[in-house]
Amino acid sequence: MTALGHCHPALVEALKSQGETLWHTSNVFTNEPALRLGQKLVDATFAERVVFMNSGTEANETAFKLARYYASTRHSPYKTKIIAFHNAFHGRSLFTVSVGGNLNTPTALAPSGRYCPRPV
Repeated sequence: MTALGHCHPALVEALKSQGETLWHTSNVFTNEPALRLGQKLVDATFAERVVFMNSGTEANETAFKLARYYASTRHSPYKTKIIAFHNAFHGRSLFTVSVGGNLNTPTALAPSGRYCPRPV
């Protein structure tokens, strides 16, 4: 919530309204505000569909999976490598930590990808 400011009346009203109907659910189900936002995103972009995630970690993990799936089905089943900036933060799941190549990652979670130098 900190990225949205502190107690803006429009946000407080939206939270109250949504809380009276359905507070939170997984992305297996949907709700009217999500459908409206999804349609706005489709209308404003190249996308034909959108999927909402609960966190940046989930969003990055899904993007990595989609990239691997696309490359392996469209090009070659051997195209599975992810190229990322070294020491980049992509989230806290095993896959996203591995892709980031963070020097503080324990050896058991060591990265398995290829890296390019991060720009200064």
